[in-house]
Formats: sequence, structure tokens, C-alpha cells
Amino acid sequence: MKRFLKRIVYDAQTTAGGSGGPIFNNKGKVIGISYGIFPGFRGSSFGVPISYGIELIKSITSISLSKKD
Repeated sequence: MKRFLKRIVYDAQTTAGGSGGPIFNNKGKVIGISYGIFPGFRGSSFGVPISYGIELIKSITSISLSKKD
């Protein structure tokens, strides 16, 4: 796995429709979220670091909580 500019490029095969799924490291820890494949070449899949997902959940939670006040 290589990281470039806040993206993850990995060689585990991912099928169409797999976007949003977890990317695991060799210890079973979720390190990213899958977001795409390179059409016609099954050797590269792309993701973003899990920190993006964590920040998104925090922002959604804070918006939801502020609307209840």
C-alpha cells in the first residue's frame, strides 16, 4: 500500500459497488475507506484515510445535535 497526497492506493481487488467499504492493514485495523477503481486495470484500487470518515461523522453528529437545541 502506498499513500499519495492523502489518498491510499492499494492492490487488493475491489469490485464495482465496493465504494465506502473498509480498507484493512495487515493487522486487521481499518485504515481507510475505498472510493474507486481504475477501470480496465484490476491492479489498483483507491481510498482515503479513515481520518476523513471520522471527521465526516463528527461533523454530521455536531450538526444533528445543534439542530435539537
